[in-house]
Amino acid sequence: MAHYRSGQFKDATTDFHHVVALRPTDAKAYYFRAYALSAAGKHERAIADYGHAMELDPKFVDAIAGKAWLLATAPKAKLRNGTRAIELARRAVALDRNYTSLSTLAAAYAESGDFAKAFQTEEFALDLLRLGLGSGSYGASWARQELYKAGRPFRLE
Repeated sequence: MAHYRSGQFKDATTDFHHVVALRPTDAKAYYFRAYALSAAGKHERAIADYGHAMELDPKFVDAIAGKAWLLATAPKAKLRNGTRAIELARRAVALDRNYTSLSTLAAAYAESGDFAKAFQTEEFALDLLRLGLGSGSYGASWARQELYKAGRPFRLE
C-alpha cells in the first residue's frame, strides 16, 4: 500500500499482483490493482480488474463506478462503450448517489453524446461538493462541465 498511497502506481501494480495472487477472491484486491493500473495508463487491464471485483462483489460501488469511468473516458476509442458506461454508472448511482457515481454518470452521458444530461448530472455532482457532501475536485468537475457545455466528452490523458 505504500507505493499506492505515495502515487507510485507502476510499483503499486506489482504490489497488487502479489495481493491478488494471495487473495484471489478478494474484490478489494482487484479494485486497488485496477485503480493502480488505470493511474499507470493500463486502462484495458484496469477495466478487466474492475470487472473481476464486480463479479466478486456485485454491489461494490467503487468498482462499478471505476469500470464505468474508464468505459466513458478512456483515451483509446476501442476501450470506450458509452451504453455500457451509462448502465454501470446508473447502477452505481442507484447503490450510492455520491459525487463519484454522479460525475461518472455525467461522463457516460457525454460519451454517448447526450451533453445536456451530462451537464445537468455534473451539476448535481457539483451541488454535493458545494454542500460539503462529497470529496472531489471542484475545478476538475467544473472543467468537465464546460466540456459538456461545448458538446465535447472528457478524455483521460
